[in-house]
Order: sequence, then structure tokens, then C-alpha cells
Amino acid sequence: GSTIELPFGTSAVTVEADTEATTSTFSISGASGLSTGNNTLTVSVTAQSGATATYTVTLKVLAASSNKTISGITVNGETVTDNAITLPIGTTTAAVLVTLDSAFASYTISGNDTVSAGTNTRTITVTAQDGSTANTTLTITVLAVDEDNSLGSITVDGSAVLANGTVNKPFGTT
Repeated sequence: GSTIELPFGTSAVTVEADTEATTSTFSISGASGLSTGNNTLTVSVTAQSGATATYTVTLKVLAASSNKTISGITVNGETVTDNAITLPIGTTTAAVLVTLDSAFASYTISGNDTVSAGTNTRTITVTAQDGSTANTTLTITVLAVDEDNSLGSITVDGSAVLANGTVNKPFGTT
């Protein structure tokens, strides 16, 4: 017989059968009570003479997916590389969007969309169809305002002056 693959969680199938002779009858067993793995569907045909033939099909119910793979992450519409992103000065929100390989998986993100200057972390928890989980740490760095107000150097009329130094120029110099 042949094998038909069925999605995870399938517990019953609808089976239709037609006999060649209108005088033959048939019975079907194994179309319900299906479980993960191989299940046997049997169609028994009885001719008017009493002769019987049995046809079997293997119904393979697939196991739950364990796929927890993240295929992409964006923050505020920008692509994340190596689970880290740097956002500009003044950013206060970080909208995280995760794309997963499996349509049967789901994800949650710790915390909320609020971020502040410096390093912010979020944990992305992916749950596969089979219930297994995987955590990924996302680092969101918001650039801080530069507070450095020191001078690198001072020159007066081409001469270097030390910080807090004195410049002496002849009277009347403009």
C-alpha cells in the first residue's frame, strides 16, 4: 500500500471508496483514533460471490515540530545583526519584530518597548510546536548624548596655549 503523510495532531480522516462492481460492498477501518507515527487504514471489499480483497494505506501522522529557529529580527524596522543593534541618540522605544522559520512556533519578548541611553537587553523566548523552548538575548544599545566639553587645544595667533595658560601680547596688538 501507499503512505500518506498527515499534519501533526490529525486524529481522523474522511475516506471515500467506490467499488468496480455495484454489487460489491466495502468496509473501512482505521480512519479514526490516529496517533503520531504510522497508522493503518484498511478497506475491505466483498464481492457478491463472497470473495474478499483487502487494501491498506499507511497514514503517517507527523510528529510535532521542534523548530525554534529565528530567521530574522528587526528593531524599529532596522535589521538586527548578531543579536545586537545600536539606535540613535534620543531613542525611547524599540519595537522588536521576530520572524520564525516555523509557522507552528511562537515567541514572546521580555520587557516592553521602552529603552533608555546605554545598553538594554530583551530575552526572546521561542516555543516550538512540541512545547520545547529556546531563549535568545537581544542587546539594544541607545547612543548617549556626548557630555565631553573639554578642549583638545588652544592656539592664539598661531601659538599653542596650555589650558588655563596665559598669552602675553604687546600693547596694541589686534
